[in-house]
Amino acid sequence: MNLLKSKTTINIILSMFIKVLAALLGVITSIILARVLGPEDLGVYQLSITILTTCVIVAKLGQDNALLKFVSFYFSKVNWSKIKGLRRKSFLLTIISSLFITMLIYLSSEYIANIIFKQPLLASTLKLISIAIFPLSSLHLHAEMLKGIGKIKSGMFLQSALITSINIIIIIFIFIFMDTNLKAMVISYSTSIIIAYIFSLLVWKVNLPLNYKNITAEFETKALLETSLPLMWVASLNLILSYMDIFMIGIFLSTKEVALYSIAAKIVLMSSMILVAFNGVISPKFSIYFGNGNHKKLELLVQKSTLALSGISLIVYIFLVVFNKNILGLFGTEFIKSSNIFLLLATGQFFVLATGPVGALLMMSGHGRFHKRNMIISALINLILNLVLIPTIGSIGAAIATVISLVVKNMLAVIYVKRTLNINVYSNWWVILKGVFGNDEKSN
Repeated sequence: MNLLKSKTTINIILSMFIKVLAALLGVITSIILARVLGPEDLGVYQLSITILTTCVIVAKLGQDNALLKFVSFYFSKVNWSKIKGLRRKSFLLTIISSLFITMLIYLSSEYIANIIFKQPLLASTLKLISIAIFPLSSLHLHAEMLKGIGKIKSGMFLQSALITSINIIIIIFIFIFMDTNLKAMVISYSTSIIIAYIFSLLVWKVNLPLNYKNITAEFETKALLETSLPLMWVASLNLILSYMDIFMIGIFLSTKEVALYSIAAKIVLMSSMILVAFNGVISPKFSIYFGNGNHKKLELLVQKSTLALSGISLIVYIFLVVFNKNILGLFGTEFIKSSNIFLLLATGQFFVLATGPVGALLMMSGHGRFHKRNMIISALINLILNLVLIPTIGSIGAAIATVISLVVKNMLAVIYVKRTLNINVYSNWWVILKGVFGNDEKSN
């Protein structure tokens, strides 16, 4: 089958378009915020969003990944009883966890701001942002369930582009009619999340079968938690790897340094949207192929994805290296100071993409335990290096720590996939390039 006619390829391209669009909207938002707030207030804003993201990861209890795995499998079996049961159980658990974490953040906001980060302005922003924990957690659950029932583009849009789109509209409204201060920007972001959550409810209901109300919900809470909790630890550790540098810079240095570093990281992480797009499309297939014991299709899909990711990421990496100062200059001349940080992070992200979708493969094939251990090792390396390097050489030390931990994590995952699943992600590339890509679609 021709590459361009492959259903999986088309879905990946469309998903990548949505993710890249979301990333571009995010960069535009960051440019506006950098120009309006300045580095100091922008640093407080970024810390608030980072803490929110951390809280949401915990509040979801790993259920987003579990839902994607279970829903895609049961949807392939046309078992809506299980899907309905999964949704009910997951949302009940999320309500409980979200309310607990929201109260915890609200009540401890002064301590977090004044004692941990020594930034009094952070207290009020944390109180404002805490109300978004449940809606953002639930939005992610809806997005993963939509991907599981084949509505990949809808799930991607809800998860990435919608919040940023709404936020830009609200920011423009504030810019015209109100004062564009830190508090207003945080309120704008929280409001955007709530609106997007309401929209996700409507999208989910539209995609339900006509007899959904008459279907009996069937799924045990124990079975859901046995799968989701290990995945929560994986997601939490991944978050630590992604945001530990920002937290550490906030603790050891200043909010201005947080802003300079986070902008460089945000731009570089645009390239990670490519991997997210791939994972969103192929993760359900990993679950189905592995569950059905179809090793050949699983192997070929992994190898195709790794080849495509390596090629695309190389192009992106070259672009970022050549135009790094021009890109950073869009946020203001002061942000060009983070050029070296930018280049280091871009190198690390290129390596992540070039090792393929090994993380998603491990989670969808029942190897979450190894993935968790791997993340623990990488997180510890990141933590130790951050503690040593940031106080001595500043923000550039955080970038070095991040790159080293990412390289270790992905190399260990590639080796484990080869030894356990007998899949070499770098094999058969020549055959794939000769036109084999797409053969796995014949049965879909």
